Amino acid sequence: MVAALTGLMIATQLAPSLYNTYDDFQYYFPHAVRMVETGTLYGSPLNALGGEGLGGQTFLQGFVVGFFSLRFINAADAVFCFFLCMALAGSPAFGRPALWPAALVGTLAVFIINPQFVNVASLYSTAILASALTILSVDPRERGNDIAAGWRQAAAPALFYAGAVALKNTGLVFFGLQFVIFTAASCWASGNRRASLLHAGRIAVWSAVFLAPWLLLYAPYYLDGLTHPIGAPSSPIPGIQDVIESRDLQTLFSPVRKFYGASLLSCTSLALGLLLCSLLAVLHARHDLARRGMLVALASAAAAGAASYFCWVFFGPYLQELENTVRFSIPALIGACSVVLPLWALVTARRNFALCATVAVLLLALFAASVRDRVGSLVHQRAQLAYIQSWRPALMKGNVDYEQDALEGPLRAHLQALQAKIPPGEAFLAWTVTPFLLDYRRNKVVDMNMAGMSQLWGRIPRLRYILWQNRGTFSDAGLQQMLALQGRRTGMISARALDVMRYLRRIPTSKNVADQDNIFLIRVDNEIPPPPN
Repeated sequence: MVAALTGLMIATQLAPSLYNTYDDFQYYFPHAVRMVETGTLYGSPLNALGGEGLGGQTFLQGFVVGFFSLRFINAADAVFCFFLCMALAGSPAFGRPALWPAALVGTLAVFIINPQFVNVASLYSTAILASALTILSVDPRERGNDIAAGWRQAAAPALFYAGAVALKNTGLVFFGLQFVIFTAASCWASGNRRASLLHAGRIAVWSAVFLAPWLLLYAPYYLDGLTHPIGAPSSPIPGIQDVIESRDLQTLFSPVRKFYGASLLSCTSLALGLLLCSLLAVLHARHDLARRGMLVALASAAAAGAASYFCWVFFGPYLQELENTVRFSIPALIGACSVVLPLWALVTARRNFALCATVAVLLLALFAASVRDRVGSLVHQRAQLAYIQSWRPALMKGNVDYEQDALEGPLRAHLQALQAKIPPGEAFLAWTVTPFLLDYRRNKVVDMNMAGMSQLWGRIPRLRYILWQNRGTFSDAGLQQMLALQGRRTGMISARALDVMRYLRRIPTSKNVADQDNIFLIRVDNEIPPPPN
């Protein structure tokens, strides 16, 4: 099963026909190119690194980009991490034939659960860490029951905690909840609060140590943000009250499919299944002293998976101010759901064909429609972007043609021809749809995007050259609409982008050194007013 599903992803996702030309081209591709060409992720305080992410996923993608075409960038997550996630789901059954039914269902769950894929950010890589942490804490073959708790034993789970945060800051929700719940449950189960708290403290210290290199990399950004934060945008920022959709039982169990994949009913059912597993594990732990540690660890992981989902459902819109924040819970749901059943079979030492068959049927019932659509999209369009289900053929063709032009067409040559007019070694600002096509070795490229320029340290430096794509990023009308319809955080991003765009448009056309494909190279002098602070 692992080989068959991995083969499907290799055939369709090793070089997909379509990427997210907004997120991927502006937020993820440039990071990987910068790291491969310069050896570091540091270099632009305006590209969202250090705030919305630390670059862990870029580090993984660099192993692909460094040796192969940029078109293969998502092989790191959509192929390799997908394969590893399924392998982890089946790993408890290695050497334990009685667990194969549960392991088979867990392996299938990795594919069946709708991933709500929208960009090349961490999806299955975060799911891997959630699965691995759960297996490590439950399976005695992995955690070593005969090893006394100490600094060495605390290092392994700390690697997973630190890795999850380095991949993407949204991983803090599941892994933070798992840490708190597991610590509290361990205090109850062991009866030795001091030993449990000491072990949790060691894990926290190791996690900080492993995360420190990432934080130190962006320390100059953080220092600048604390000492000289950017000012408020000129446009008023709306409140959040009018943009958050209310949540109640009716919406939680709504069978209506969401824009990015399955219905809330499907995801809520997964979360409730994890809660049920957690409850049963706690009940068994009260009477089974021999397996209490395993049961408590399993209950903690299952409870954290469910709690992270409900956290994103109810509080996510206040954190990200987007209706689609449910998708941030999907990696944890995939990681937890795929290993909970095999580990439950391990703890109870039962094949339990009836339970495995029931779970498999429920998964298919909940996700059959979305699986059918995803497989059709993978086979026919060679793409798994969740939102293209509603696209018309003309829109699909337009995006495919633009991506072809960017990755294999003349757009790279056009962009680098403009860059060639900048003296070698000189730093310049770049706000384009495809900054990854620039040569990061020739110049210091300060690439910027909407999320990056709105961070506390996102002050725009006054450099001699600016490379700006006048069309294709956002229009005034589009930014005004985002400002009006979104909440406080997204409104801040939109308002800041409006200020920067208005500043660029006030520069006289006589300052344009060259232009091509609506991309302008601007020479800045003392006559041009300073950029917004």
